[in-house]
Amino acid sequence: MLRHARIDDARVLVIAISDPFSARRTVQMARGLNAQLHIVVRTRYLRELDELHELGADEVVPEEFETSIEIFALVLRTYRMPQDFIMQKAEQVRREGYALLRRTTIPEMAHHLRGGMFTDVEVETCRIEPDSPAAGKTLADISVRPRTGASVISLTRGGATQSNPPEKVRLETGDVVVLLGTRPQIHRAIGLLSDPKPD
Repeated sequence: MLRHARIDDARVLVIAISDPFSARRTVQMARGLNAQLHIVVRTRYLRELDELHELGADEVVPEEFETSIEIFALVLRTYRMPQDFIMQKAEQVRREGYALLRRTTIPEMAHHLRGGMFTDVEVETCRIEPDSPAAGKTLADISVRPRTGASVISLTRGGATQSNPPEKVRLETGDVVVLLGTRPQIHRAIGLLSDPKPD
């Protein structure tokens, strides 16, 4: 198939298939057929990152890390940071091979990058479990911000992240809600979303 696509004349190959074995094999074969080819691979799994580079990929885009970058960009936008500053920080993380995200969590990433600008900000995730009182309810029904002071800045469902989800979104089991606020606000919000018998 690669030869049929004239891989020997190609300048760039983007591999965005969901089968990790096929992705690795395609990178290896494509590199053998065209040493000058620029290969970009999307992967869902962190453990694939180093191996894909070793097989010949020039750039590997891990979905979970890109989601983390997107979430942190939302935090910076919430605090009215300039767009060029946000893009600069995101590109810095990518250039460094996602090293920061590979050794830390999103709240710690926020602390690392804010440099004292956001002294009270916290970012935390909350998974909607089957016994969660929020399962089956809309964000408007739950009223997270009015009741706790925390903001829902994104919602991840089935590997796809939606920033600033609308109030009409109905939460489902397995959803991951990303919260922004002070530590007490987030603590109250997590209790509201996850405690089967809230106080």
